[in-house]
Amino acid sequence: HWFGTDGNGMDVFSRTIEAAKLDVPISIAATVLALVVGVPIGLFATSGRVGDAVMRVLDAFAALPIIVLAIVAIQLMGRGPANVILAIAIVGAPRFVRLSRAAALSLRSSRYVEAAVAIGCSPLRVAFNHVFRNAYGVVLVQATLTAANALGTIAALNFLGVGVKPPTPSWGAMISDGASML
Repeated sequence: HWFGTDGNGMDVFSRTIEAAKLDVPISIAATVLALVVGVPIGLFATSGRVGDAVMRVLDAFAALPIIVLAIVAIQLMGRGPANVILAIAIVGAPRFVRLSRAAALSLRSSRYVEAAVAIGCSPLRVAFNHVFRNAYGVVLVQATLTAANALGTIAALNFLGVGVKPPTPSWGAMISDGASML
């Protein structure tokens, strides 16, 4: 037993590996869902009142702590891996909206974007072929950071007993069980 055993005599190392099989895919799925939802909204929220209204809603959303929003979402939807994915995606999507909107605003005045608009490209084509292709590096970096933050959020939710159901091993629940034995 490399990490020892828990209070029930179960091997902590094997439970840690088993918990990674659940926690890591949840964080990746939540990040991908947040990216798929957030980037298109951010790319198209660059014009006038609609973009400003979206950003004001996100400002109000960002004023609340992430873990509180995730707890509320899970309590409303119920426990389970799918609901944890959805809750973390809801919490993580505003980051992608802000980032893709900022990239779209900065790249909107580029010559190649102006040329694409001048030759009659549709706004959808301009947004994805010209703006997003030149901003995907920043979005990719944000995706890796969001996945890491999602792991922390999953562990916090499970530590508080709000995440996945107890017989399933998870890092947060294992920390909670170990903390009670200190």
